[in-house]
Amino acid sequence: MANKNYPHPVLSSYTDDFDPSKAKFDIKISKKIDRMNYQLLCDVVLEEENLKDLLNKGKLAFVVKVICSTTRYRNVFQFNDLEYLIIIPAFLLEKRVEITTFIVATEQINNYSSLLFNEDYGDASFTVFQGDVLAEGSEYKFNVDKQIDPLVKVPSIFSIVYSDSNQAPPIDVRHIEEKIVVTLNKENFQKYKYLKGLQNQFGNLAALTSSLFILPGLITVVDEMRRELMELNGDFEAIKDFIEEKENEHRWYKVINARLLDKGIKLSEPVNITESSLVIAQKLLGDPLSNGLQFFDEILEASEEDVI
Repeated sequence: MANKNYPHPVLSSYTDDFDPSKAKFDIKISKKIDRMNYQLLCDVVLEEENLKDLLNKGKLAFVVKVICSTTRYRNVFQFNDLEYLIIIPAFLLEKRVEITTFIVATEQINNYSSLLFNEDYGDASFTVFQGDVLAEGSEYKFNVDKQIDPLVKVPSIFSIVYSDSNQAPPIDVRHIEEKIVVTLNKENFQKYKYLKGLQNQFGNLAALTSSLFILPGLITVVDEMRRELMELNGDFEAIKDFIEEKENEHRWYKVINARLLDKGIKLSEPVNITESSLVIAQKLLGDPLSNGLQFFDEILEASEEDVI
């Protein structure tokens, strides 16, 4: 940020556009891990009356940009409250994450000025356009916590696509070398995209979406894996060679098998026959059904707040 130039004053610790003893802006972000999600709690510090006034009029917004180059995840979160919670499904992030913070104009502002501008600006005013940056806060970088890698890698091996065919079933599952592909018909795929778009607003919606679209695919795959292994009739060497071959051919197989071992589950052992593929798939995904059903509690709480 320090090397950026703007055609108007920007409140930032990198510039002297404002009186630093009286004008301040920052968004302090603290990170927490909650089951399958990263929670980013944003606390805004803003000390500049003109910017506060423009914010109250709806002409400005706080912005947090989150980028993960490894997974190509990029998202911009825009809000107006001094406290804001960002929830990101953990499987969308790997290795390193970069965060930048701003205040931006949400509409054109004519005659933008402030009593706290640097005295060099005198009585100057500026025209600010929608999307222009008016303040810059802190930058953050963090490494993804490896402790939750076994949990989050299972959803990452799934790809959800749609079929153009008018005879396409509501949902179907197949697997290729790298991914397990869940195919939806057009109508269901549109609903899936709609739910994905709402996940930033509701912390438990990602888990509910996972239970609707990923869980059925994982059940199918676990069924196939255990059937193939049971056909080897407990032959230890044959099982070992079979798993090694499968892991070399298919990344998804390696990820799922690693997660199974992490949970102490060996599909080839008779002791695991008593557990259904549904129960096992739920364990691999961290119980998305129970977590996802809490989404409806969020909806009810939001409705009650609206009524109040």
